[in-house]
Amino acid sequence: MASLVGRRFGPRAGGLVGGLPVVGGPILLVLALQHDAEFGAHAAAASLGGLFATSVFVVVYARLALRAGPIACVLGGWAGFVATIAVLAQFHLPRGVLLAMACGSFLVAGRLLPDFGEPDTPPTLPPSWDIPLRMAIAAALVLAISAASSALGPRASGLLTPFPILTAVLAGFTQQQDGVAAVEASLRGFLVAYFSFAAFSFTASITLTAMPMGAAFGVAVAAAVVTQAVTVFATRA
Repeated sequence: MASLVGRRFGPRAGGLVGGLPVVGGPILLVLALQHDAEFGAHAAAASLGGLFATSVFVVVYARLALRAGPIACVLGGWAGFVATIAVLAQFHLPRGVLLAMACGSFLVAGRLLPDFGEPDTPPTLPPSWDIPLRMAIAAALVLAISAASSALGPRASGLLTPFPILTAVLAGFTQQQDGVAAVEASLRGFLVAYFSFAAFSFTASITLTAMPMGAAFGVAVAAAVVTQAVTVFATRA
């Protein structure tokens, strides 16, 4: 859906959809169901640190895109993400501090992205296998991250939850097909949508231990939707 939205309304719109907690949210739900609500709450709080690391991925990817192809950019961005969560794993920070760090990192990352200018050529018409391949790659990565998370404690699981799966898939395919200028727009869309992911995670970390699981995730989804509407409106220019 994020890919189709990007084709219809532009790469920034695709990033706005892809940056929603459409992968991280279900992973947190599975973790809560597999273990318990308290495990899910701790993982949700830790995922705010993972969101900080996604900003590192975005900046590293964009900087590498100035001179490298999509595969090198994805691998470099993932290396930056893993290195960041490895450092964060050494500290026990309150969820309020992690929320502030995550939201601040989105703003800083937006300023650190290079300006690639306007696209030189119109978007290309992708081949028929493009969407199925994107779906297959994303699904394989989700399964791998979910399996790894389920074998770890709540903090490590939470840090891995926002692993940049859709960000990498959309950015990589966009760079390959439409060039680096389109990638910049896509990544900026992701940075805006990450605020809603942060709202989801922060809310879930509070509600999971305060109400039934279904209601807790419902409130978290509502917080994400409201935050997305506000941030999209605030950055519509």
